[in-house]
Amino acid sequence: MTGIPSSQNKYLEIKKSIIYQINNNSTPKYIFGEYLKSKDEMLELINVHRKTINKSLIPKIFNHMYFIRSNKLKYIKYNAIKIEEFYDLSIDPHEQINIANENNKNYRIMKLKMENFLNNIKKPEKLTQILTKKEKDLIKKTLKGLKSKEFNL
Repeated sequence: MTGIPSSQNKYLEIKKSIIYQINNNSTPKYIFGEYLKSKDEMLELINVHRKTINKSLIPKIFNHMYFIRSNKLKYIKYNAIKIEEFYDLSIDPHEQINIANENNKNYRIMKLKMENFLNNIKKPEKLTQILTKKEKDLIKKTLKGLKSKEFNL
């Protein structure tokens, strides 16, 4: 995507590239994402948009957001508030109509997948099972670098 030749990026795995996956129709069935905000970032968002912000959005701004999506569906959960969002992206690609409803089978499936994923990311042993060797090596190298800098202060 960035145009950097793969020979210049030692961590690039072509088959994990989003462009490769799109071109070969091999994208994962579900994609998990998170938006973790610092307190400063949250306050900045409020201050910048103070005059125009819809007051109902403030609880969302002050909470971390997690989502899980497929090609057609998207489920959003906020960290400390009981607001959920669920969209059928095939008919609502701009996420305008929240159809979160316990009676919807797809909603229940996506919600359960989100709960399972959030439970798994809290367990380091589960995370290490899904990391590639290159990712594990990069994490080890980074941690070693942090430890050595800690003592050089």
